[in-house]
Amino acid sequence: MIAAAIRALVAGLEREVEPGYRAMAAINWGNVDAVGEESPFVRTINAAVLQYIPSCREVLSSLYFRNFCDKFAAAFCPAFLALLQKQRRISEEGTQQLLLDVYNLKKMMLELPRIGRDPDGPDVAVPISYRKYVEKHMIKIERLLKLVATPPGMLIEHFRMMWPEGGTKELQIVMALKGMKRQDQINLLEMFGGGSSTLDDAEASEDLKARLNKGMKDGLDNFQKMGMGSIKAFRS
Repeated sequence: MIAAAIRALVAGLEREVEPGYRAMAAINWGNVDAVGEESPFVRTINAAVLQYIPSCREVLSSLYFRNFCDKFAAAFCPAFLALLQKQRRISEEGTQQLLLDVYNLKKMMLELPRIGRDPDGPDVAVPISYRKYVEKHMIKIERLLKLVATPPGMLIEHFRMMWPEGGTKELQIVMALKGMKRQDQINLLEMFGGGSSTLDDAEASEDLKARLNKGMKDGLDNFQKMGMGSIKAFRS
């Protein structure tokens, strides 16, 4: 019952940050031509988290609240990465703006276990395992964006250094987000080695779709099974 309650609370927070996800997806990142302050979608997500978390801390013990934070991080990080990979094209300025946005989202996630604490009480330390998880998965997002911003002539070298476990499919994801032409992608795949001289659009599309669906499934499916009744009962 406790595990189900925590899943319900995480699902509730996921619903609260969905408007931020939709706002991020609605931006044409290929047309971004300037870098400013953090994007409005980041403020939307941050506001939802700041409003929701204190109530969870009130009804959960410190142990269960830590579990709640772990589960939300396990949902949020892969879900945002999958959302990013769904974009059609990201301009150089768009990648710089997203890097700034991701930096602010990472700060929010690292602060999550401390939100809602008693300001007059003892300080709350962020668990080392939680910090390592968030940093590891947010670095994956930052790595993808940095590769998208890499000039085509340096892409293979940087890809091998920054994503040593990555293969042709991962390289295709990066090239697609860069908006590279088909022939240019083929040329880079031939240089990369082990890549085909032609791109099978159907195969690549299905593979990417499977990857994105798996990322969203890992982050969201378990929580979306919970009914709205648990959330309504909690809020009341």
